[in-house]
Amino acid sequence: MSVRRPNDPATEARVLSRCARRCCLCFWLKGDFAEKEGQIAHLDHNPANGAEENLVFLCLRHHSLYDSRTSQHKNYTILEVKAARESVYGQARERLEGDEDLDEDDEQEPLYECDEEALIRADAHKPYLFEMSDGQELVGSVSADDFIDVVICDESCFDAWCNQDDDDWPAHYFLAEDVRRRSFEFVAPEDGTFVVLLINWSNEDVEVTIDAAVWESEQEE
Repeated sequence: MSVRRPNDPATEARVLSRCARRCCLCFWLKGDFAEKEGQIAHLDHNPANGAEENLVFLCLRHHSLYDSRTSQHKNYTILEVKAARESVYGQARERLEGDEDLDEDDEQEPLYECDEEALIRADAHKPYLFEMSDGQELVGSVSADDFIDVVICDESCFDAWCNQDDDDWPAHYFLAEDVRRRSFEFVAPEDGTFVVLLINWSNEDVEVTIDAAVWESEQEE
């Protein structure tokens, strides 16, 4: 068992100043660059390792999700968080070097957000529908406490799948994978309704978390 040691104040100050108290997972997943109430987390979950490379500032919610060990669907990987940390460090540096106000509300807002925890019963499924225009982007993540199928397809494909007696994925899809945890990005090829379909083929109920948002295409910004 690792003994918690206080982090070096100078090291903590560098971590906080480099991200300007912006949660890297909020920025990575949703483009949210607002200042957050949060804490400094240890990437390797070892409280005795206070090296700057091992520290990251996370909002209270994402710190809880990252540190949780009782339910695997709440965990993000070290590589994901490191990539997110570099992204928010870069954003903060660009703004400061450009003499921009860090709190200036110029971040793009998503058109639609979905942030939900749900229980998918054994041998059941749950669809999440997103109305999208050509070129709009769906960005998000799905995580579960056991393996679950994650599928992205259009609404007509989903409807056809619901009307057939077939233990398989829909006939046509943009993404299909059996995972515990999956981040995804999807760009609508045309106007329409698209479905993130979560399928539980197992004999046990599965707890899942979905965090997704629809963003305008670059042409529409």
